[in-house]
Amino acid sequence: MFSVVIPAYNCEKTIYRVMESVLYQTRLDLIDEIIIINDGSIDNTEIIIRDFIQENDRSVKFVYIYQENKGVSATRNRGIRIAKAEWIALLDSDDIWKKEKIERQYEVIMKSKDMIFLGSSYPGFGGFKKYLSGVIKVTPRQLCIRSIPSTPSVVFRKEDGIKLGLFNEERRYGEDIAFFQKFLLRDSYYLLCEDLIEVSIGKKYFAESGLSSNLIKMHQGRKQNAVELFHMGLISKQFLFLMQMFNEIKYFRRKLFSIIFTLRNRDAQRGVDMFSVIVSAYNCEKTIAKSLDSVKNQTRYDLIKEIIIINDGSTDQTGNVIEQYISSNPEMKCIYMRQENHGISHARNQGIMRANGKWIALLDCDDVWMPDKIERQYKHMFGNGLSNNEITFDIIVPIYNVENYLEKCLLSLKQQTYAHYRVLMIDDGSTDGSTKIARSFEDCEDNFFYFRKENGGLSDARNFGIDKSMADYILFIDSDDYIEKETLEILNRELMLKKVDVLEFNGWIVHEHREKEIFNKHYINSGKIMKGTDYFVTNLHNGCMYSAVVLKCVKRSLFGNGRLRFFKGIFHEDELWTPQLMLEADTIKYIDIKLYNYVQRNGSIMHLGKKEKNIRDAKIVFYKLEKLYNESNLNNKQKNVLRSYLCRKMIGLCQMDKTLVTDKDRKYIRRNARDRKSWIQSRLYGSFPQLLPPIIKIVKRITRYE
Repeated sequence: MFSVVIPAYNCEKTIYRVMESVLYQTRLDLIDEIIIINDGSIDNTEIIIRDFIQENDRSVKFVYIYQENKGVSATRNRGIRIAKAEWIALLDSDDIWKKEKIERQYEVIMKSKDMIFLGSSYPGFGGFKKYLSGVIKVTPRQLCIRSIPSTPSVVFRKEDGIKLGLFNEERRYGEDIAFFQKFLLRDSYYLLCEDLIEVSIGKKYFAESGLSSNLIKMHQGRKQNAVELFHMGLISKQFLFLMQMFNEIKYFRRKLFSIIFTLRNRDAQRGVDMFSVIVSAYNCEKTIAKSLDSVKNQTRYDLIKEIIIINDGSTDQTGNVIEQYISSNPEMKCIYMRQENHGISHARNQGIMRANGKWIALLDCDDVWMPDKIERQYKHMFGNGLSNNEITFDIIVPIYNVENYLEKCLLSLKQQTYAHYRVLMIDDGSTDGSTKIARSFEDCEDNFFYFRKENGGLSDARNFGIDKSMADYILFIDSDDYIEKETLEILNRELMLKKVDVLEFNGWIVHEHREKEIFNKHYINSGKIMKGTDYFVTNLHNGCMYSAVVLKCVKRSLFGNGRLRFFKGIFHEDELWTPQLMLEADTIKYIDIKLYNYVQRNGSIMHLGKKEKNIRDAKIVFYKLEKLYNESNLNNKQKNVLRSYLCRKMIGLCQMDKTLVTDKDRKYIRRNARDRKSWIQSRLYGSFPQLLPPIIKIVKRITRYE
């Protein structure tokens, strides 16, 4: 039924998602082939396309062609001419289809046998869409007012398209509508008023980049299309005059919008995609990988727009090493160029002419950069860009198979009312759609950064994020939770009053099938600044100490020299990490403001039903904490409070499964019973273990702590 035609040019950041959107179609059986024509790309587009085809060649037939750069119209025409199917479905390399796109258009086509052209609407279609519904036949006047439909939504009968002359290969602007409007001559120009595509992924607004960024040329193209409609006899001379005036107003409005957007985002954009790194390479097979690693490991890698590697006619294995390195590091923004040997100066000049960054950073293939090289130079050039009333935050989001929850989590971070923060998305080897969702946020948001690693667990992912962090403060957000949009603004306000080491806050527990409840129901000296050890011991003694990492905003300096890393491979890592944090912090402050939404779901780590591992891991934590407290500088009274708490926790743990209790555990309980409460519980557990649970339950009911 359909041949999908995709022209591709320098689209390494988007082409994967574009091809993926085709394979996700609900009626993939209607697609006979996917024709992808690489129009002379000089980035990593070809590598990404070939890898994708190799991984998915069993799903549908792929036709891949590489050609010298000829322009989008010539590329589309070539794809249309070699297509085998009766219908052509167009798709651009920075747009994606919704999964029901082909199915819905097929249903409409089958209801009207004389239909030969059909497009659809899309999000952002504008106020024009609210007057339309269902399937409409577009008139020439409507087409003059709004250039509809968008190219990636269009399907048409191949035979009729070829008879009408296809795309004008001499035009670069407005050529798509110029071709489409010829279908008006066949009285078959239909629009399905449903949002079936997403256009310009990776762009914040129309005309940010690409051909559409040349507003004057786009404006001239629209005017030319109106003139052609007049020559086809489809509009009158008077209406043409009115439309030319209308297009002038429309151009002025778009130009004004573009200027306003640029001015509003000038400060936020400063430094983003700033440096083009030029690496000249000649016979350096043993050193080039280390040179590129030094770029990848920059503390401010976000300032690097691209890495241009020029192979100056190497005669050893340098070329193979570079290609393998690029293939192994797809997240890096590498552009690989080959040339005959002309010398290092010529190679550098070629890279500089190709560069898109505002600044050039040179690197030789046998040298390496210090990790903070780019960061230091940027600070010397511009300072840190912040006023004395602004604090920077890094939000670390470990991700693993949470496709149903992740978008809500990331949207809550995107919508923050405070500007100076980054989101570090650490993909811990997800195998579901989480990767696609995270990458889409990285494509669209300058302060969202995606990292993928082999699966190592929650603690390992958090540690990875800590190592990538460089802000003043760090927050940890679980990928199935979300925060209030004012969270960072409130934290900044509180920290400007006093920059404490740890700022703790409150939250909600969100249940899937019942009303949410307050996370911390008990009063904890709200607003008072305390020493870390005093805060920890006092609140633990009063029964209102919570180990949740996600409720803490921590100064990054506390993580220096490898300190405060999460213990890998266990559950209950928060219960081990939080006491370490409290003993490390000089100042802590709690604010009783509900900023975090902790989602309780059946698939989360704490609800996986691995009872035996939960118990064994909790014991590991308790034994480590006993050692930590004994070796700390706390006084005996404070140590007794903490050890007594451990005694009661161990008793509760042992009651969960008696078969897992050892003599070592019983001795642990006896030696850590340091206050009256824990001493009584330890004796009851030792003599009448079956009576202890109901007694504790009764005591809890008559106290204020539930």
